[in-house]
Amino acid sequence: MSTAKIYLEGPKDSIAPSSTVSLNLYLNTDTPVNAFDILISYPKEKATFLGLDNEDSIVDIWQKKGDSAQGKIDLSGGILQSYSGNRGLVGKISFKVSQNVRENVRPEDIKIAFEKSEVYLADGAGTRVIATSPTFNLKVESGAQILSTPPPTFEPTPSDLAIAEGVQDYKSDIRTEQLVLPALGLLVLLILVFYLIKRYNK
Repeated sequence: MSTAKIYLEGPKDSIAPSSTVSLNLYLNTDTPVNAFDILISYPKEKATFLGLDNEDSIVDIWQKKGDSAQGKIDLSGGILQSYSGNRGLVGKISFKVSQNVRENVRPEDIKIAFEKSEVYLADGAGTRVIATSPTFNLKVESGAQILSTPPPTFEPTPSDLAIAEGVQDYKSDIRTEQLVLPALGLLVLLILVFYLIKRYNK
C-alpha cells in the first residue's frame, strides 16, 4: 500500500509579532507520484499570506500556485518525471505575522493546517492517495526575536512557459480564423454582387 506525507517545516523557536517567515512544504512518498492537490488553511486575522517561492521545487507544472482567499492557500500541479523519496521540496510559503497578535500567546496560537493533501500515483491510472499532513504550529511571543525573510519569488517553469506559449499560439490561430473566414465570405459576396450587377446591366 502506498503511503505519502505532506508537511511544513519552519522555525522551532518563537518569533515576534510583525515577523515575516518562510515555511518549507515537503513531500515524502514511497511510490512515484506525478501530481498533487493541496489546500492549506491559516487564521487570516493573525497572519497574511505573502506568496509562494518555487526555487528548487520538484514541481514542473503549476496549476494553482497559492492564490489566497478567506485564509486558504490552494496548490496543485504536476511532476513530469514523477517523484518518490523524502523531503521533496514542493515550495516555500511565506507569511507575515500580524502585529496585533496578543502577548504571551500559546505556542499553538497560529495553526497552519491541511484541509486537503492528495497525491496521484504515476501508475497510468492516476490513483489518488490521501497523504498524512500534520498541522504546523507557528509559535509567536511578544519579546521574541523579529524574524525577517526575503520576499517570495515565483518563477514560471520551462514547462509552464511552453504550455503558455502553446495556449497563446492556439488563441492566435482562433483569432486568425475569426478574421480571415468572414473576410473571405465578404469577398465572395462582393464578387457575386458584382457579377449580378454586370449581368443585369447587359
